Amino acid sequence: MSQQAGDGGFRYTQSHLSINYTGIRWGVNQQHHLSVGIQAGFIQRSFEPSKLRLGDQWVPGIGYNPNLSSNDIFPVRNTMAADISGGLFYFNDDPDKKNRPFFGASAYHLNQPADPFITNNDLPYIPVRYVVQAGLQIQTENENIVFTPHVLYMQQGTALNVIAGGQMSLYVNDDTRFLTGAYYRWNDAVTPFAGIAYNRMLLGVSYDVTTSALSRFVNGTGSFEISLSCMFDKKEKRSPIRFECPRF
Repeated sequence: MSQQAGDGGFRYTQSHLSINYTGIRWGVNQQHHLSVGIQAGFIQRSFEPSKLRLGDQWVPGIGYNPNLSSNDIFPVRNTMAADISGGLFYFNDDPDKKNRPFFGASAYHLNQPADPFITNNDLPYIPVRYVVQAGLQIQTENENIVFTPHVLYMQQGTALNVIAGGQMSLYVNDDTRFLTGAYYRWNDAVTPFAGIAYNRMLLGVSYDVTTSALSRFVNGTGSFEISLSCMFDKKEKRSPIRFECPRF
């Protein structure tokens, strides 16, 4: 991912490789599954001081003078740091259970990469971002309908984000299912959604309705999104239990 913003050409680029192992299973019918993953890569930041308009380049009564040189010194213009993250995910696909729990936990920026552009000496690094999610797949008396309440908790430094809600999946057959549901982002927005999945493809639509004070800045309008997800994997015999991890 590469982002660029501002007149100073600030650029933020990150590149990571993720690897996970899904072979940890236990129980009488091997119904307990644990996936463990690690992500490693780098974060690169840079900017171009020549594109900045600095305070001592402004002349009272005249304005900005690009011919004036600035006395500001920028010892660091380009920096790169390693970035390491890791996590795990558990789920139960016991065919004899109507309620099948799942749980995931991860931590990003475990090595707390340094950020020399931050002027706050108390926090010259990226703090660890903790992510926890949990949910329950509830099989109804109609085996083709599954309800999934779901909650996500994220915290990084003083920033906090909590999302809770759920979805209903209606299986038409082994290859096709319809989805509908809604999630609430704490102190921010409500997001209803609907979708259709066929084999390993999912087409979804959602509408983000702002419920916080920020709604007055967008004139009450929300954010409409359309998504298409494709998952490619090796062909193998499917489990009789349909476990689909919800995706926020």
